[in-house]
Amino acid sequence: PTLSPVTSRPTLEGETNPPTSRPTAVPTTSVPSNVPSSSPTVPTSSPSSSPTNPTQYPTSMPSHPTIFPTGRPTASPTTLRPTSTPSAQPSSRPTIRTNAPTPQPSFRPTFAPTELEIGDCLTFMDCPVWFSCENNKVETLKTFKKRNKTSALFDKIAQANINYNYYSNKEVYPFIHYGKNKAAILKSVPNDFYNYRKDINYSDTFFSQIHNYNTFLRHNLSNISLNTHDSHCSCDNFDRVSLCYNLDRLHLIDSLVTNTTLKNELLHYFTFMYLSKNVNAKNNEAILKSYLQKSENEEDKQMLSLYTKSLNNLKVGSKLPEIILLNNAGKEVAINTLIRGSATVINFWSYTYYNHFKDSHKKLGELKEKYPETNFISININSDNFVESNKMLASHDFDLKQEYLFKNPKESNEILATYPMTKTIILDKNKKIVNSNANIFSIQFEEQLLGALNK
Repeated sequence: PTLSPVTSRPTLEGETNPPTSRPTAVPTTSVPSNVPSSSPTVPTSSPSSSPTNPTQYPTSMPSHPTIFPTGRPTASPTTLRPTSTPSAQPSSRPTIRTNAPTPQPSFRPTFAPTELEIGDCLTFMDCPVWFSCENNKVETLKTFKKRNKTSALFDKIAQANINYNYYSNKEVYPFIHYGKNKAAILKSVPNDFYNYRKDINYSDTFFSQIHNYNTFLRHNLSNISLNTHDSHCSCDNFDRVSLCYNLDRLHLIDSLVTNTTLKNELLHYFTFMYLSKNVNAKNNEAILKSYLQKSENEEDKQMLSLYTKSLNNLKVGSKLPEIILLNNAGKEVAINTLIRGSATVINFWSYTYYNHFKDSHKKLGELKEKYPETNFISININSDNFVESNKMLASHDFDLKQEYLFKNPKESNEILATYPMTKTIILDKNKKIVNSNANIFSIQFEEQLLGALNK
């Protein structure tokens, strides 16, 4: 990127709404993030070189009346991403594969690369861009400090943000590498690659509310758990939803993090993420048991127990609980009466997640054209005000057919465990659940849907 001709101080990283009198980075050409530029480095704030993703989904759990507590540290809106954007979906229907078991739901890591993602043609060790990104930020900070008088507190926080962001990129490396044997990838890095770990405070109360510090802890604990898991697992292909790996991670958190608040938050975060991606009721109970033994937050423990119970009631082969909906005219409709004759996809949306609202409806429009024999049902989880819901849909020219609301939002959200917001339920023509934790943006979704259609 190059700076606009206006001469003023550069926009600081993280400054989302700079005054109009200040210049902002204006991209002039498109350069792959994993190819170092031949032009000299400009000591200004560089935009993130992570892959462009117009669809951003928050990973922090929104305030929920019963299941989810409030007051959690805010997570980056880009750390949970759909496994593919709408434009990346196949243009034609995939081949129907008969006599094949219904695929399990995909699991995207909640820690997507936040700085760079290397391509297949480059190896991480040979890519100087990873290191130049940190250097650019350091130089930007130095330039800012020359022009402005900064306090010791400012310097401490600014430098820590640079450091923890850089450390996170290194910690996440094995997980974004295209190789499937993550333990082998981890062993291939230089011996001093993670030398900074010796200076890490895993219970730093000062930085406990800083996003980059919390993100680093999640990446770091996941990385270290990979080593532990490899010591007693002979599998070559790493499985993020492996019960063994996730139990190892909870045990590591319990032994390494001494700050009670941080420990409880990390335990809750990883337990919730596992439950929201898993479809095995027995494994759900095992991970919940481990969590309950380690967490000291009684409110969280009660909430996750309720969440697990709801998920287990939605196991594969079972029918949906009796839920009353309101159609776009305010008329009551039983949810099971909408499932008839073919496979059914139930998707959820909320006013809170505006990007998801737009992109999910656009995606549903594409799917409806490709799979006209499928029933697509979209439910607004916010309230029972069908007038406001209709206005929201109409303002974006979305079809009001098959749009519904919960008659009793609080109770229904608990019963169907409607978080995370990307949650999608697939049922077959016999009204039996095929997958209760699907995601319409997943690259595996259409294969999962075909599995339901073939039943």
